[in-house]
Amino acid sequence: MTNFNVNGDAVITDLKKLLDGANVDTNQEKRARGCMSAPNDADCAPLFANLGLSFAGKQSPGQKFFSVEKGAQTATSGTAVGKSQGAGK
Repeated sequence: MTNFNVNGDAVITDLKKLLDGANVDTNQEKRARGCMSAPNDADCAPLFANLGLSFAGKQSPGQKFFSVEKGAQTATSGTAVGKSQGAGK
């Protein structure tokens, strides 16, 4: 998050990008449901990659989950108000 301005920029998280490549309808056989972060849990590979983390000896091509929207918010009492909702007025 290069040149992030805590007083005006917003961190965007995108669940669709986090789950890209993950099949949440199936589970690795003989493992707990979902990703439990074990190096041999194949359910974790796409999630770790999309978070920008290496997993089971493979490097991530780069995180996809977080992005920055410049000048997107005004912090008010811990609540982000988007431009379309009248931020900065």
